[in-house]
Amino acid sequence: MKIDKNQLKQPSTISLIIANLFPLIGVIFFNWDTFYIVLLYWAENIIIGFYTAIKMFTAKADNSAQRLLRIAPIAFFIFHYGMFCTVHGVFVFVLFSKDRTNYFSGMLVLAFTVLFVSRGISYIQDYIIKGKYLTAKFPQLMAEPYPRIIPLHIAIIFGGWVVMALGSPIGILIVLIILKTGMELTIDKKLNKRKSR
Repeated sequence: MKIDKNQLKQPSTISLIIANLFPLIGVIFFNWDTFYIVLLYWAENIIIGFYTAIKMFTAKADNSAQRLLRIAPIAFFIFHYGMFCTVHGVFVFVLFSKDRTNYFSGMLVLAFTVLFVSRGISYIQDYIIKGKYLTAKFPQLMAEPYPRIIPLHIAIIFGGWVVMALGSPIGILIVLIILKTGMELTIDKKLNKRKSR
């Protein structure tokens, strides 16, 4: 998981690292177990889908009619991606929630909010300011989330299951968070390289 220095200087990378500090805070100071970590990372899928739909709508259009014609494929993306997130969410709750009655906490909401802002910074910096919206292709935008979230969350669910089986020791939870952050930065780097070709 090699990350270059230039990537670490990008505001989107900095905000992503800061956002991923919140699960660490949750584990160390708020007794988060595997469920809260995996639940937060599942919720991040919803944030990614939201900004993907925004990218699709704000990509350059020749006229207003062309922009309005995007509503149908955007609705299809929301339905398809929503089904993916629903199935993923079922796995999260079935595998990790056990018999708990309290699923949410103030710290979890704060961590979700920070992730939402982090993804917003990435959208503004990488998509708007760098002008990618001018050349973005609709089919590529629709498929964009999947190469990132599928391998990442397969690893998270498998890793989370292993951690839970071991009793959610704090040290291994911290390792899981660090590995997730490193994988995410590596995947972002590879995807950005592909887009720049």
